[in-house]
Amino acid sequence: MANRKKPVWLTIVGEVTDAEQHTDRLELVTEGYLYEENGVTCITYDETEVSGMAGTTTTVKMDGDRVSVIRMGEVNSLMEFERDVRMTTMYATPFGEIPMDVTTTNVSLDFNQDMEPTELDLQYAVDLQGKPSSTNNLHITVRGSRVQTKA
Repeated sequence: MANRKKPVWLTIVGEVTDAEQHTDRLELVTEGYLYEENGVTCITYDETEVSGMAGTTTTVKMDGDRVSVIRMGEVNSLMEFERDVRMTTMYATPFGEIPMDVTTTNVSLDFNQDMEPTELDLQYAVDLQGKPSSTNNLHITVRGSRVQTKA
C-alpha cells in the first residue's frame, strides 16, 4: 500500500456492557480512508450524530499487535490496545477530563492478499476514575474502495 489514501467503506459495530450488565449496541456504516503512515496501517473516518461524536475525526492505527484509536475534534481521546496490557489515559470531553484505564483482553486483525486490513476485533474493559465501568467489543470491517466521483 502506497502512502496515498485509499477510499473504503467501513462497518463499525460497538457493544458496551455496563456494570449492571445492560448492553448498548451501535452500528455505523461510513466512508473512510485506508493509508500507511511511517510503516503503520491507518484507517480514518469522520464520526456522525449517530455515534454521538459529530465533529470528531477518528483514526485507527494498527501496528502489529498494538492498535491505537485517536479521536480529535469535539471529543479528544487516545486509547491504546495491546492484549493483556492495562493502559491509563485521560478521556477529554466538553465537560472536562476523566481518568480512564483500558485493559485489553483481545486484539485480532485479518488482512487480505495485499496486506490491507479487512477485519479488526477489540475486546477491552474500561475503568473510569478507578471503578469498573464497562466491557466493550469493537468490530471494524473494511471493504474495498468506494467509487469516487468528480463534481
